[in-house]
Amino acid sequence: MPRLFMLAAVLLLPFLPLAPLSALADQVDGTPVDRVGTGATIASFENGLAAYLKGDYLKAVDLFRLTAAEGNAAARYYLGMAYEQGQGVAQDYSAATKWYQLAAEQGNAQAQYRLGALYEYGTGVIQDYERAFMWFDLSSASGKYFGVTRRQLVAKKMTAEQIEDAKRMEHDCQQRHLVDCG
Repeated sequence: MPRLFMLAAVLLLPFLPLAPLSALADQVDGTPVDRVGTGATIASFENGLAAYLKGDYLKAVDLFRLTAAEGNAAARYYLGMAYEQGQGVAQDYSAATKWYQLAAEQGNAQAQYRLGALYEYGTGVIQDYERAFMWFDLSSASGKYFGVTRRQLVAKKMTAEQIEDAKRMEHDCQQRHLVDCG
């Protein structure tokens, strides 16, 4: 039982509020948050994050929707998490993909990483190792160091030609400033 508690603590540690929620709103999971929107919208995100950390997923989802509509990448990422995990909403991998995609296009490393995982396993999308490789690599460039490890694991499932295609796709994606990367 103590090992289970320690594992849970390690997994939840990045989500624990060690700073005021306003500081968490500037960086969520190590990813800078665009402070897009009005003061009320930013407060909605902060309140949504507080509700999420307390496990009140219904309230969190409602509040994240408000800020996601204003373009907040972190809120979009958390909506993706909610849909992927079925927290406060029915589990819906297509909706998770949509919200992760929107956040990933804004440079959110966590969303890029989760998109890579969805493509790697074909969860809610057609399995595509090239896209998984691309998103894991982009996430590592955006600060998600686990992206490097996952990219290396995916690369072992790919041919040299597929890896080159993935790198070309990533280059094209970066040229378009992460928009329409699929």
